[in-house]
Amino acid sequence: MPLRPSKVIKRSVVLATAKKTSVSLEDEFWDELWKIAEARRTTLSKLVSEIDDARTAEGAGNLSSSIRLFVLKQVMEGYHVRRPALAQRDAFPDWDQGGTRPGG
Repeated sequence: MPLRPSKVIKRSVVLATAKKTSVSLEDEFWDELWKIAEARRTTLSKLVSEIDDARTAEGAGNLSSSIRLFVLKQVMEGYHVRRPALAQRDAFPDWDQGGTRPGG
């Protein structure tokens, strides 16, 4: 199945501090972010605020990038729940040190 080009959508989000900000994400990331918020029984605004707070505390990059990384981590953890053998970090000991993944 060929990949279709992903459209980047810019949306306004009101953070918990009542600050309004714009976030540009691909459709697929917006879809997953909504699913994560629903699974956590929270609003999209509160979830984005949590991500923004963590990003600020860590001195990380822009909010859109932080959201993408958050969504990726959540999706991967969900996958690992279904495939516990892959969840073992020591299975790929050099991955965090810039190594290549097995088979890649």
